[in-house]
Amino acid sequence: MRPALLVLPLALLCACPPDDTDDDSQADDTAPGDSDTQEIPPVYPEGTRILLFHGHGAPAEDESGWGRFDTVDTHWKDTYGWNSDYRDYIPDDLSDYRAIFFIAPGLTGEEDFTAEELERLRAALDTGTRMIVLNERDGCGTSTPNTLLAGLGASLAYTGDGQQMYQTAETDLITPHQITAGIGMIKFRDTCWVDPGAGQGLVSYQGDDMVAVERPGAGGEIVIVGDFEFLDDSGPREWDDNAVLGDRLVEIDPGYAK
Repeated sequence: MRPALLVLPLALLCACPPDDTDDDSQADDTAPGDSDTQEIPPVYPEGTRILLFHGHGAPAEDESGWGRFDTVDTHWKDTYGWNSDYRDYIPDDLSDYRAIFFIAPGLTGEEDFTAEELERLRAALDTGTRMIVLNERDGCGTSTPNTLLAGLGASLAYTGDGQQMYQTAETDLITPHQITAGIGMIKFRDTCWVDPGAGQGLVSYQGDDMVAVERPGAGGEIVIVGDFEFLDDSGPREWDDNAVLGDRLVEIDPGYAK
């Protein structure tokens, strides 16, 4: 009878339920939302200057104030103490810049950014510098802005299409974000449409996006905007909350909007 007594305890042991503690421990290791999948906190820049880049086929300003940024330049200086620099080249040292605006590159002639320029820009992005690519209706289909965005690591892009010339797009379809804090209405003139890609659309009009943002890594954000006239001296900066949008783009830290 000894063999039968040995078999019975083994059968009972095999029928025991699995240990709950061990299963819970395994589930916690792979559960969604654990420390391995949480969003990396943003990096805020320490720079106190703003770069307005007018190179690589960017347009020249005209007498109407189109393409000129004197008003917002003075405003940023008076409000925050931040100076703006106008350059048609990418400086070797970008450490002083909290934000870099690209004013419709490729509008007057396609000219891609070099590997060395993109390397310097990506290094600045890693330290929290925000990159803002602006366009103009005649440049919606140019390749230079999209190759710049791809070179920075973004999936953002201009769709190649936009609003009819001399038409306005006024909208209150605003997605909450640091860039849109306190903004109720945006009004652009003959804007390009943008594709958020893996990023986030922030301002849309009748199903098309005009502003989008993406943070492709652990550093700063990349912003794509369909038109630059909301920021220049040609008039639209005074419309609705366009001026607030310009401020949010350079503030970067959400604390400024509180």
